[in-house]
Amino acid sequence: MTVEQKPEFNRFVDSSIPLSWAWRRRQFKIVLPIWCFIWACYFEMGVTAAWLRDKLNLEFIADLMGGLFIFTAAMWPLIEIQVRWRHRSKRILRIKDKRIVVSPAKNGIVPWKNIARFQFEPIPELPDSQKLTIYLRDLKKRKQSERPFWMMVLEQSSQATDLASCFEVKRNEAGLDFEIVLLKEPAKPIQSKPFPIAGMSFMMAGMYFLLHGIPLLGVALEKHHGHSDDNGKLGEHAAAAIKNFVQQHFSNSQELHNSTLRLSISLIVVGLLFYFLGLKLTNRKPEKLPAQI
Repeated sequence: MTVEQKPEFNRFVDSSIPLSWAWRRRQFKIVLPIWCFIWACYFEMGVTAAWLRDKLNLEFIADLMGGLFIFTAAMWPLIEIQVRWRHRSKRILRIKDKRIVVSPAKNGIVPWKNIARFQFEPIPELPDSQKLTIYLRDLKKRKQSERPFWMMVLEQSSQATDLASCFEVKRNEAGLDFEIVLLKEPAKPIQSKPFPIAGMSFMMAGMYFLLHGIPLLGVALEKHHGHSDDNGKLGEHAAAAIKNFVQQHFSNSQELHNSTLRLSISLIVVGLLFYFLGLKLTNRKPEKLPAQI
C-alpha cells in the first residue's frame, strides 16, 4: 500500500516552512561543534605536514585558513538547496510486510517493531484532511520518543480510515503493540527544546583529546618502537625535523618515552572528563536547562 501527499501541503508538517533566519541559526548552532572539530583536525594535520616538509610559514597558514573558509562557505548553499528541494518534494508512505518506508527522511526504512504510535488528528485549515504522525520507540530508554519521527497530510478522511484499518490488521497479524490514536482535535504543538550547544561542544572537545591520547598511548606502550625506522618512511625533511625536535627537548629516549606516556594519559583523562560532562549536559531534562535567550 502506498500513500502520497502533494508538496503544497508540506507547510502543515514541516516546521522549517516558511524558511526563516531563526531556523537557519538553530541549524548553525547544531552543526557548529562538529565543524569546529573538523576545522581543528584539518588545521592540525595541515600544519604538521607543512612542518615536516619545512614549508610552515605565514603564507601557508593563510592559504590553509582560506581553504577551510571556502570549504565551509560552500556547504551552506548546498544545505539550502537540499532543504528547499525537500520543501518541494511530495511525501510518500509505503507499507510493506516487515517495514514501512517513508520519504523524504534521513533514515526512511523503519521496521514495524520500532514503531510506537500512529497518530491521526484533524487539520483546522483543511476540514476534510487528517495529519498522520509517526512516533518511534526510544530503544535506549525502551519507551516512546517524545519527538515525532515523520508526518504527512492525508488529503481525505477516507485515507485516514483506510490506513488505521491497515495498521490494526498488521498489529494483530504480527503481534505488535504499537498504538493507533485517533484524535478529535488537533494535538498541542510540541515546543522545541533549546539545543544543548554547551554539551555538544564538551563532547566534541572530549573526542578531540581522545583522538590524540589513545594513539599516543599505543605508541608509548609499544615495547619495541624506534625513531630511526619509523622516520625513514617519512622522507628526509620529516626525519630531520623529528630528530631535531627530539634532541632539543629530550635528553634521552627514556625521557621521551616517559613524557609521551604522561601526555597520552593526561589527554585521555581530560578527554573522558570533557566527553562525560558533555553527555550529562546534553541529556539534562528540559526543566533543568537554562532559559534560551
